[in-house]
Amino acid sequence: MKSARLRKVRNILRSERGRNALMFILFIFVAALLWAVMSFNQPTQVETRMPVVVTNVPDSVTLITAPPRVINVSMVLRGTPLMKILWGSVPTLEIDYRVFKDGSALRLGDADIKGLVRDRINSATVQLVTPDSLVLFYTTSPGHMLPVKLNANISTSAQVAQIGAPSLSSDSVRVFSAGRLPASFSKVSTEEINFTDLTETTTRRVALVAPAGIRVVPDSINVTVHVEPLVKKSRLLPLNIIGAPSGTEIILDPANVEVIYMVPMNRYTDSAPEMSVTADFTRASSGADAKVPLSLGNVPDNIYNVRLAKDSVNFYIQK
Repeated sequence: MKSARLRKVRNILRSERGRNALMFILFIFVAALLWAVMSFNQPTQVETRMPVVVTNVPDSVTLITAPPRVINVSMVLRGTPLMKILWGSVPTLEIDYRVFKDGSALRLGDADIKGLVRDRINSATVQLVTPDSLVLFYTTSPGHMLPVKLNANISTSAQVAQIGAPSLSSDSVRVFSAGRLPASFSKVSTEEINFTDLTETTTRRVALVAPAGIRVVPDSINVTVHVEPLVKKSRLLPLNIIGAPSGTEIILDPANVEVIYMVPMNRYTDSAPEMSVTADFTRASSGADAKVPLSLGNVPDNIYNVRLAKDSVNFYIQK
């Protein structure tokens, strides 16, 4: 079946009509090729974005002002350079530190930037570059180490708890400035970050904030909030009586009350926390169903969702 189809196609191509069709397709291809060549040889205005990099920077030099990631270039091209740009092959604009250093900065004007574009794209007629000038400050100072201050809002879901303070991948960073550091700048703060309703240990990358004219290395850090599941525990505590009438003996029913609380899973086997439960007779009710309210005290910070099984107990007074 397949060989029969091949023979049929071969016979069609060998026929006069088939040869005419092939010749027509060949003419179309040649015409399209000639049109493309002629089109690419015509001056054409294009706009593109060129990546920017600073080269030949000594190890002892730190750039304080980062160069722009890209510059916008409007230019007229033809031929091979035009084809490369249209096909997405955009070269990188290279700023040579050795050529443009001037005092404490690299300084490039409009003519300098256009010249760098022409160096990277042959035969380009550069019409417009944005930005049209650059001033990149640098320093040879080794910088200063400053502590990092975390600016975070943290909340967890009801069944987990934050364990300890958040950990930072770097608790101090190096800062560089072209001049003296402001006296008020003694810590490097993170951007405000929100950890909301966490259910597990979470790490996020957060940027560091610095005043204008100051560079921070690294410019971002990892912040990790450690979270543990909570498990339920309870214990019986005796009741402490305060405010009882003098010369009386108080009998509480019951004399002990259950305290229910939750602890992180990794501390489940720790010894029971010390707490106290108070029966305050200055707030006791009277009548046939007299009760005294209970209050919980000395609750440690490392337990959660603490509550009493009873908020009041019955009492009897013996004189």
